[in-house]
Amino acid sequence: MGIDNRMVRALGAAMIVASGASGTAVAATTLYGTTVDFTIDSPLGRFGEASIASDSLVFTPNAVASSGPTDFYVDGSSLYAGQTVHITVTAHSGYALTGFDLSESGGYALAGGTVWIAGGLKAIDIEGTTANQLTADILGSPLVGSGGSWNAAASIALPPSGGWGGSDAVVNSVTLTLSNLLFAAGAAEIWKNGAAVAAVTAPVPEAETYLMMLAGLGVVSLFARRRA
Repeated sequence: MGIDNRMVRALGAAMIVASGASGTAVAATTLYGTTVDFTIDSPLGRFGEASIASDSLVFTPNAVASSGPTDFYVDGSSLYAGQTVHITVTAHSGYALTGFDLSESGGYALAGGTVWIAGGLKAIDIEGTTANQLTADILGSPLVGSGGSWNAAASIALPPSGGWGGSDAVVNSVTLTLSNLLFAAGAAEIWKNGAAVAAVTAPVPEAETYLMMLAGLGVVSLFARRRA
């Protein structure tokens, strides 16, 4: 089932403040990938713990929403489990960021009532101007029957032009905001088993490579003129 993501995000933000998950100062933690580094500069809260796999930041979530007493209520019949984290992604030398892919999975049980999955992934340009922002809603698979598993995903492709990355138009660093919300009403439960954010990169030729390419083009042009 679906729900207006704007309303869900607003509710999620309010509940995170109410639960004490936001506003807590933490030391930034950096995890080192193959071609990128991830710096987590906010509490992970319901995202649990984070680890690295190649160029993916992998979470072990503890997000559960149910009709039981294991979480906090918004009203007498509905329960939300929400969390927002901020991550700075920096490409290694010789690489540029081109996009991000989020994948999530979990399970649910519907003895009665309703469950939802919602949230969003946002990329903010911190080299050019923070006015450059892209957002993708987290879209989940249908939740039907008495229970089962679910999958959700969101993707962002960074534009090859348009001011991203500053004067050199090469995007080396981006801040990601990942907002998640699980919702259960009535005799229902939903939980998250895993989540991962993969950074997509592309090689950036070094200056010497550009010079060699230009020299090669010059030689080809010279031979073409001689033949003419």
